[in-house]
Amino acid sequence: MLQLADGGQLKKYGSALLAALTVLLLIWVLRRRR
Repeated sequence: MLQLADGGQLKKYGSALLAALTVLLLIWVLRRRR
């Protein structure tokens, strides 16, 4: 397992990554529906 030195930064990065993935998923679903 990885030992994280800065948990706060990872949380921020993970949150941004999750938001980007959600947006991409939404766009993909909407494009697929048409």
